[in-house]
Amino acid sequence: MRTEQPSEDAAPEEAGTPAGAEVGAGPGGEPLDVLKGAAESETPLRALAKERDQLLDRLQRITAELENYRKRVGREREQWRQYALEDFLRDLLATTDSLERAIQAARRTGDLDGLLAGLELIDRELHQTLERYGVQPIEALGQPFDPFEHEAVETEPAGEEPPGTVTAVLQRGYRLHDRVLRPSGVRVAQAGESEAGGSAGPGGEASADEEGAGSRGGTELDTT
Repeated sequence: MRTEQPSEDAAPEEAGTPAGAEVGAGPGGEPLDVLKGAAESETPLRALAKERDQLLDRLQRITAELENYRKRVGREREQWRQYALEDFLRDLLATTDSLERAIQAARRTGDLDGLLAGLELIDRELHQTLERYGVQPIEALGQPFDPFEHEAVETEPAGEEPPGTVTAVLQRGYRLHDRVLRPSGVRVAQAGESEAGGSAGPGGEASADEEGAGSRGGTELDTT
């Protein structure tokens, strides 16, 4: 019986190493250091993509919150515009109630003096309500004319008052805090022609003394 000897040309195979594979190679035959480098290069890209997604989500949420805030502010502004005078009108209703009672009482009794007294009381009550909200009447009578607070409706020749003085208030003006709501319609004293012309008389003619002085001056000029 003869024992077969292994051929000398056959290359020994290492245990656990498949044929055709190199030591330190990956499943596809790529070196392990190349795969490791590719994996390491993908990690920063994934981190940047995650950060981008987070920032985009945050931007969308902030945009939605701003839009909701804008709508809420618009609704509140509209409500404020509609109901800004609520307190003032509530106080004004008390004055209208007093006016209705005064009119009804005058109709029942026919007492005009009582009606006048009631109207005066209502007028005081109304002005007190206005004052609580910063509305003050503009004092104009006897004051120098102020174009920012007064409106000259009529004029009259100046008498004892100096020109430019308010002699009558035809329509009372009002001021809200430091802003004019309505100027006062007033009558203003105006300088007469004698005052405006300086040396002219009431008819606009020169006085006799001035005429004499002019003639004397003319004579002197002729003689020279």
